[in-house]
Amino acid sequence: MSEIVTLQLGQLSNFVGTHWWNVQEASFVYEGQARKYKSEINHNATFREGNNLKNEITYTPRLIAVDLADSLNNIKLEGSLYDFEPEAEAISWSHEVTIHKQEEAYQKNEFLKDLDALDNVPTKETKLDGCTSREEMELDENLPDQAAVSAEMIADKLYNLDDSVKSWSDYLKTHLHPRSLSVVKKFYHSDNSFNIHGTGVAAYRNESLDMRSDMEDKVHFFTEEADNLQGFNLITDIYDGFGGFATALAAEVADDFAKKGCIAFCPFQSVRNTQESSQSLHDLINTVQSLVKFAQTGFTVVPLSMVDNPWVSAHHSHKRLPGVMYKHNLPYHTSAIFAAALDCATLSNRLLCGSLPLAHLTDTLSVSHRMVSNLSIAMPVPLDNVRSPMEAFATCCNPMTSLTPLYNASQSATSTAQSLALRGVRDLCSSPFSHSIDKWMRFDPSMLTLVDQPCSIKAPFPHIFESSLGKTGCNCGEPRPKSPAVEIQSVATLTSLSTSDNSKGMLSHLLERSSKLTQRHLHKHIEAGLEEDDWTETVNDLRGLLERYSNESEELDSD
Repeated sequence: MSEIVTLQLGQLSNFVGTHWWNVQEASFVYEGQARKYKSEINHNATFREGNNLKNEITYTPRLIAVDLADSLNNIKLEGSLYDFEPEAEAISWSHEVTIHKQEEAYQKNEFLKDLDALDNVPTKETKLDGCTSREEMELDENLPDQAAVSAEMIADKLYNLDDSVKSWSDYLKTHLHPRSLSVVKKFYHSDNSFNIHGTGVAAYRNESLDMRSDMEDKVHFFTEEADNLQGFNLITDIYDGFGGFATALAAEVADDFAKKGCIAFCPFQSVRNTQESSQSLHDLINTVQSLVKFAQTGFTVVPLSMVDNPWVSAHHSHKRLPGVMYKHNLPYHTSAIFAAALDCATLSNRLLCGSLPLAHLTDTLSVSHRMVSNLSIAMPVPLDNVRSPMEAFATCCNPMTSLTPLYNASQSATSTAQSLALRGVRDLCSSPFSHSIDKWMRFDPSMLTLVDQPCSIKAPFPHIFESSLGKTGCNCGEPRPKSPAVEIQSVATLTSLSTSDNSKGMLSHLLERSSKLTQRHLHKHIEAGLEEDDWTETVNDLRGLLERYSNESEELDSD
């Protein structure tokens, strides 16, 4: 089945991952439902089938997610799918009995309350694109499927969650396996105590916290059940302690699964959780250590940011996407853009037919040992209801926006690899499409993936698209009314995952600033276990990583 295990580490990365699982689940087509698109995506690559204690079929992500304890809010570590209410014991008391039920401490938002109501419906087994899953049972054979109608109502409902989402658990729609969630004990986001790379390394290795054995057990659980493991998608914060946690875990994954594909998507905050002026410096030091260690373990690294430079104390310049009006101060919004990009960019490894192994993608991107790649996106793809897609592509300017920090797409670059993916434009042949975007791209794609089904952005995806876009994300030329009947349900998406000389801008910036740091700047990191000699070696390794992006390095490798 070519399975991929996803590792989700850190608060922002769990924001991203939550949107990604919601987006994937929104594209499921259940048996008996009208099929708008042909089956192209292999959901078994990232989801797994199982049975709960009631012997009901479950379908959950192949996921290991780690965060600090104050991010879980309303969800249990073991999830809810495998819960069951024990039968009440007989009470040998002949008098009147009053039962007091403890109220939930955390107030759920409207979306979560609707999900709770839906989950209380009895279930039956049904088929999902050729695999078994769960779906609500019909309550009356002579009536429409009332539960399915309820699920459809939730997907189409206009929720306003901008003010109520404080954590990724506030909009998690997908049920998780009991082995998916873990928390790093004794640390909390609220006190900013997990903001140093070395703290994360120590937390991973600390026997009293039991994180290393917990991760080992969970990795073995999800990999040993795989028939044909492709590798690992790692979504991780690297600007805080989770960078250290992730690199420690990645080193062991690389040792145990040396021939598998491993790629790390690393999102950055647009707004910091703390106002400390020194935090931007810590972010930079944490990032440098993480990038170097990922490269050493063979992980392809894809940094993601909605600000041009996430390592400065004040973020003034936020990236613009044509057709999108997002709130840069809300992780709920920015992470949705990252998730849509990730969903499209990883399609080449999740196809029913013609799927490429994850190792093929990572080997292609990391040619000449260039371990840092760029991800760009056009969402929505500039289409309208008048012209054909080919006409639209031929006449519009480059709609792509780089999500990588300090990536100057306007400069000419030498590329070693590019994986293009387009979803949501039907019956488009690869050759004419490639020809029409030659004027956008300065190099031919190494891989091209075309999928008819668009990116599904039903609730709880945030309302970030301009009012001039219609229900399918096409430009309709006039504002759409605020109504569930016309709210955007899906968008065509184009992504480019590439390795080129333009990554030098980010690496040069990190090297220039890192080279100037002294013991005075590093004291918190030294207290957390960093040796001065280790930092010097890390800076030298960063310099070597940068040199890989020079033309001289490419010519040397070709010889």
